[in-house]
Amino acid sequence: MFLHELRKPWSLEGKLSRSAYFFAGATLLTIKYAADSAIANAAFERSWSFSYYWVGVQGRLFTHATSSDRVFLTTMILIALPFIWLGVALTVRRLRTAGLPLWLVAFFFAPILNAFVFLVATLASSKADGDENIDLPCNSPDKELSAPGTLKSAGLAVGLTAVFGTALVAFNVYALGIYGAGLFVGLPFSLGLIAAVLYGLQKTRSARSGILAGVSSVAIVGLTLFLLAFEGAICLLMAAPICLACAAFGGAIGYQIQRHTRSQRQASIIIIGIAIAVPVLMGSEYLSDESPALFAAQTEIVVDAPPEAVWPNVIAFSPLDPPTEWFFKAGIAFPTHATIDGVGVGSERRCNFSTGTFVEPITEWRRPNLLRFDVSASPPPMQEWSLAGDIHPPHLHGFLVSRAGEFRLIETDQSQTKLRGTTWYHHNMQPAWYWAIWSEAIIHRIHLRVLRHISDKSESEYRVMDQP
Repeated sequence: MFLHELRKPWSLEGKLSRSAYFFAGATLLTIKYAADSAIANAAFERSWSFSYYWVGVQGRLFTHATSSDRVFLTTMILIALPFIWLGVALTVRRLRTAGLPLWLVAFFFAPILNAFVFLVATLASSKADGDENIDLPCNSPDKELSAPGTLKSAGLAVGLTAVFGTALVAFNVYALGIYGAGLFVGLPFSLGLIAAVLYGLQKTRSARSGILAGVSSVAIVGLTLFLLAFEGAICLLMAAPICLACAAFGGAIGYQIQRHTRSQRQASIIIIGIAIAVPVLMGSEYLSDESPALFAAQTEIVVDAPPEAVWPNVIAFSPLDPPTEWFFKAGIAFPTHATIDGVGVGSERRCNFSTGTFVEPITEWRRPNLLRFDVSASPPPMQEWSLAGDIHPPHLHGFLVSRAGEFRLIETDQSQTKLRGTTWYHHNMQPAWYWAIWSEAIIHRIHLRVLRHISDKSESEYRVMDQP
């Protein structure tokens, strides 16, 4: 029985069998989830999702934390500390036993990837498990002699992995209707790992070859999605940095697996386990009821005119010149003009974009200092570019949503106005922190286009009015 291996679970010394590691990990996760749920509900009247362990706590706790949020987060972190130490200690011992590099323990702190490292460490063979002689070693001389050519092996590994990846993308996007961390982190990491292991199944390959195989498999999935008109070029280019980085990490770990795994049977078990884990992760995201994170993008400029002269151009502005920026020309939605129906709270502003119209009911009207509004309808955030012409992948509808906005006019010295635009928005895409980088950049440039137009109009009109 493996229980004797767990007499000192906090120790970094010694080794750990697969069964002991899996039992300890499952037990600790069960205890922690029970404790977290009980404390979150009883002490803070908050819900606690199992998905937090894979994708992290998100939402306004990371963006606009209140004092209550900070107390809650501090409490949950303090509860997690002993579990973190136990998890690190057990993982270090298990990696040592499996012959895998100890630096992989760093992934214990990486959302999504921590689940896959746990799975790899559980499935990897070890002398403690007594299974090292089940098959011929992956890198034995006999197998090297019968190994297919390098190009053929790489083509098979990358091609098979790409077919599997394309099928999972279709399942995640069109069957489940989500764009989660399982799609942008878990899947590319898994494809990179599987491609590297498959490539080294009959002959040990270099780390560079494993990483290249992993990255190539994800690149081919992206190319396939583009050619089949499942996705457009803009979204694929936005997703490329995180997907290719995760694929490279997966390829590096796949290299270590094919280097240390002692049999094809063990390598096959790891591949099958990872392949099953990805759709399970996607399904758990689909079932999660976590609300999307709310973000605020803010931009400000200084206008050489008083607020009274700026205000008329804020509530409605004339048509803007055609954009010169390449990202707007590539398909990102850009504002063209704005109109307003009525005066004061309850009136309706319409901000027209290249892809449609934002309908903005006014919720606060403090002339000439503050205009605040909700967003009751919004157009697609971009027009995707594809060889097939005009396409409408699911992410164009309901995945980047503006919730509210405001213009704040602050009078400064010498008849100047600090004009500040803010947009509150959320996106149903994970990981939220990554997509917020793109959202912030896009919204900031939209703000600048509008604010500069308002500034130019207000300054020119004020100069005319100020002349004797």
